[in-house]
Amino acid sequence: MDVNKKGLALVIITMVVFVITINLTEFKTPNTNNEIERSVINVNHIYPLPQKDKSINTTITYLLFRKGSCLVTDLEGNKIEINAYTIKVNYFDIDTCMIDIANVNDRIVKNANSDTLFLQKPNGKIHVFKIMAFKE
Repeated sequence: MDVNKKGLALVIITMVVFVITINLTEFKTPNTNNEIERSVINVNHIYPLPQKDKSINTTITYLLFRKGSCLVTDLEGNKIEINAYTIKVNYFDIDTCMIDIANVNDRIVKNANSDTLFLQKPNGKIHVFKIMAFKE
């Protein structure tokens, strides 16, 4: 019985350390002074959602993932949160989240008044996504 209690305590401690580590590292991003910003409350101000009436045409220089969204920093230091999934061609296609495909040095393009996002890999391959959330 004593061995089971020690094992359970070890599992609980491991889970607590894991959760604390995730919470401390999830919102790290470099700012212009190469310092680390940590903000859970202001993440939407740091990485705002895209505006539907604005275009995007840039290269990803820094990338984080948060709850199904890509937190993107571009060449000019602009930051944006993109929640996008592949466009299904037919019923049997599998949804792919942008976080499964996006990497640093990928190019992203969105035309104004469109919910379609194009992600171009350095090798030229293009992935098409539908943006799920816009800034109101």
